[in-house]
Amino acid sequence: PTAALADVTRQDLEEAQAKVREVSRRLESELTDLDRSIGMQTDYEERIAAIEQLIQERQREVVLLEFAARERARAMYMNAGAADDSVFSVKDISLVGARSAYLATLAGQEQDIVNDLLFLQNDSARLQAELEQLVADQEMDTQRLEDSSTDIYAELEIANEEYQEVFAEWTKQEEERRRREAEARRRAEAERQRQAA
Repeated sequence: PTAALADVTRQDLEEAQAKVREVSRRLESELTDLDRSIGMQTDYEERIAAIEQLIQERQREVVLLEFAARERARAMYMNAGAADDSVFSVKDISLVGARSAYLATLAGQEQDIVNDLLFLQNDSARLQAELEQLVADQEMDTQRLEDSSTDIYAELEIANEEYQEVFAEWTKQEEERRRREAEARRRAEAERQRQAA
């Protein structure tokens, strides 16, 4: 039990009430932010799900492109290795230019596949990094607000206890003041009646 407070004034009581109100307002503001953060979790989860889906799509595209690149390389190797398809074994010298252009086209297509593959791999890595950052941001923001709310709850509890102490002492003093006033009136009335007798 806390020792009785001496001479609690109305100002003491009002200051204690004001402190409770101020901490309550801060707590209400923090809880509003926490509610907003929790509500944003749905947005985070939707964005995370969309990114995860994009990552899966990119990974599928990478696998398909890798397969296509291997098939293209195998076909080019087989064609280049065939005696009849060799540029230098062409019987009609007029077909050398056409064969060279065909091989150049195949090489260009191969480079396009490689470029697409690199883009998809980089984009998949970028999306994965964005996903990890979103998850970390969400967890950190929610944890910060929860910690802050817990601190303010504790502060509010202390402020409320202090107010209750001040209020109890104020009430006790007021009761004593009213008792003394009533006693003074009773004595005055008794004195008045004595003098009148």
